Amino acid sequence: ELSTALAERQQAKAALEVSEAFFLTLVENLPQNIFRKDVAGRFTFANQKFCKALGKPLSEIVGQTDFDIFPQELAEKYRRDDLRLMAQREPLDTVEVNQAVGQEKTHVHVIKTPILDVRGEAIGIVGIFWDVSERIRMQEALAYERDLLRVLLDHIPDRIYFKDTQARFVRVNLALA
Repeated sequence: ELSTALAERQQAKAALEVSEAFFLTLVENLPQNIFRKDVAGRFTFANQKFCKALGKPLSEIVGQTDFDIFPQELAEKYRRDDLRLMAQREPLDTVEVNQAVGQEKTHVHVIKTPILDVRGEAIGIVGIFWDVSERIRMQEALAYERDLLRVLLDHIPDRIYFKDTQARFVRVNLALA
């Protein structure tokens, strides 16, 4: 029995090592920043992309809280978000605007979700985020161009219209209307 139990334990240990290697390979090769915090808000894991973004090695991040790393206002917001999602057991999926003093405004897509134990109790959170500033800038530029075109179409004296492939009017300007 002891031999069987030892063999089963070795198999479980080998399976756990394979699973951990897979996890680390995944989180280190994704282009996103990934982190994990315990219920007290202390970082327990961060991928190298996150470490590089903070300019700190993992050893200086693990055990720290948002208050040790970020400005007070941001740390308070992050902690409120974490507490809310752990209490509600609901993920957070949002785009946040950040602007450090003297730096350009950035847009960051953030997804956070609570980590639950086998009893369904929240024991922390895991988060992933990435910069979407360029996408937001392109969307804003496109909206600006669209608005300019609308103003032009509505105020030009020429009659302008657009039709679809079935020859139905899709849009007409004020002069034609």
